[in-house]
Amino acid sequence: MNRQELRGQLLEIGFGPYNGQFTDNQPANNKLNLDYENLNQEQHAELHDEVVSRLCGLAEMFEPEFVIGVPNGAIGLAQAVAVHYSGFVYNPFLKKDESSKTVGYATPLDQEVAEELSCGVLIEDVLNRRSTTQRVLRIPGLAPKIVAVIGIFDRSVPSERKPVGRPVRSLVSMEIPAIIDEEHELWGMLVSRNGGSS
Repeated sequence: MNRQELRGQLLEIGFGPYNGQFTDNQPANNKLNLDYENLNQEQHAELHDEVVSRLCGLAEMFEPEFVIGVPNGAIGLAQAVAVHYSGFVYNPFLKKDESSKTVGYATPLDQEVAEELSCGVLIEDVLNRRSTTQRVLRIPGLAPKIVAVIGIFDRSVPSERKPVGRPVRSLVSMEIPAIIDEEHELWGMLVSRNGGSS
């Protein structure tokens, strides 16, 4: 499967209308939902395996000792990468406090494991403005250990990306602003998934 086919399948299962705000309070009329629960469904088994295999390939470029998923959508993704990775990697867990939106270790053991290791890859499902990535990199002691950020789909608009200070790689990319209009190539898909109303 080439990148264009992969992108098409990911948009097919994850893209749709949305009336709300992204994590950083940016208003949005569309969303790309590729969290692990959405991807890891029986009807998407082939796509799931393809995505996990390709993410393992991206991670291997950086020779990590651990992979860690951005909560909540990429926790299961990081687990799958850890299981299918060609060598052994640890997989400490993070959690997000829904009220404050801060991110920290899920347990003291997760923190202890991460502190013992020196080289990790942060895994995202959908990369956008990098706000959540920055929150993870604020966890005391974790940022210097993260050598790269990898994700399934980078939907970011370059001028809106926040700096993360390390390589960012994704399986596919396409600029999808938080608010799209009839000029955007995905407008037809958005309207059809919204019951035909604009």
